[in-house]
Amino acid sequence: MYDCTATWSPVFLNYNLHECVLFILRDFAWKMLVSIHILVITNRLDDSYDIYSRQCNLIGQTNSMLCYFRDLDSVIKAKLMKCYCFGMYSCVLWDFNNAQVESFCKAKAWHKGMRRCFDLPHDSHSFILPALSHTLPPFHEMCERFARFITKSMYGSSALVQSVVTW
Repeated sequence: MYDCTATWSPVFLNYNLHECVLFILRDFAWKMLVSIHILVITNRLDDSYDIYSRQCNLIGQTNSMLCYFRDLDSVIKAKLMKCYCFGMYSCVLWDFNNAQVESFCKAKAWHKGMRRCFDLPHDSHSFILPALSHTLPPFHEMCERFARFITKSMYGSSALVQSVVTW
């Protein structure tokens, strides 16, 4: 989670609100970009560490969200989970043949979190969860993001990117 207090200081009192927000967002975007690329590239060129850390993030963020917002309506909790907990950044670059991807999708973290959002029993069928939450399960979401990434790369404005994708 981004710590806003780290960049907020009395120095910002001389600036208007728009400049402060832009600075914080630029700083946040840079940190996210660096962390994504550091996690994806390892010395073994393996995605296992990144996939495992995303799984841990999903579990931790789901627990935090459900703890802080336990009194809200189930639909709102499901939307919060989709927006806050389901950020699988860099999943379009993962090797889907990696065993860790299957572990991520079958770890049931998403299923358990959605069941807790809707206060369903732990033995209820997972087939109803996508319909209730209007969210795709993790593997289907990753496939959709991958297809969207390839499509935007193929039909984007950069000739270099198009040539790499169609190569």
